[in-house]
Amino acid sequence: MGARIFFYIFKDKISLKELMLSHYTDLRDYCFKENADYLERYDDEESYYSKETLQFLENTPKITTIENIEQGILDELISELMDSYQLENHKDYFDENCDLIGPCMSKSQYKKSTNLINQVMDSETKRLWNYLVLGRSLLDDKVFKTPKYGGTKTAFWIFEDWQYLQEKLIAKFGNYYEVRANYWTEKEKANLENASLKQQDFLKPEYIALSNHNPITAGIEYVLQVFASLKNEQYEILISVEV
Repeated sequence: MGARIFFYIFKDKISLKELMLSHYTDLRDYCFKENADYLERYDDEESYYSKETLQFLENTPKITTIENIEQGILDELISELMDSYQLENHKDYFDENCDLIGPCMSKSQYKKSTNLINQVMDSETKRLWNYLVLGRSLLDDKVFKTPKYGGTKTAFWIFEDWQYLQEKLIAKFGNYYEVRANYWTEKEKANLENASLKQQDFLKPEYIALSNHNPITAGIEYVLQVFASLKNEQYEILISVEV
């Protein structure tokens, strides 16, 4: 499937910034342990994290704001927070409070929609949409800097962001069902209908897989599904983009 895009919300409606501030001390301890394990495991002189990030962690036992953190350091810590840290530290908290919402699709499934939006939509819609591809730093909404080891790019839409996007996308393309009716080719519609009729017989050779099914509006449809699932409740949507 390739690198994917995931959407999350926190049931307690915490923001990414609040999450970072509340977990920083434990994240700091985790990074020290992870770096030591990496050096021991691979007998490598080069650290797992950037030198700048390690120096910041050494010198900063706690934080009360993120505004004075250099962007590359902040982005690396956010990437770790939403990647390995949540799987190994505070797993109970994340399992209980973090919900994966909407489809988890390959980045390639968003490419055609991204091109379409960049051609026909207003500048604010393009800016908000492109965080899906570029990531979004907590520092002044800059393009997210990918950590040295890969990890994930992270982005977010605050409530006002995704409400704006939802309104503009529906006004231009229609709702989830109207998008399909108006923008899918007849062949795409027929393929989906045929596959749906045979989905109970997926072991039969005539079953039509839709792995290559990628209408021009596929990404728009996925995002509209995410928005619809929230029923206009005031969540911040966290976006994790695999690198």
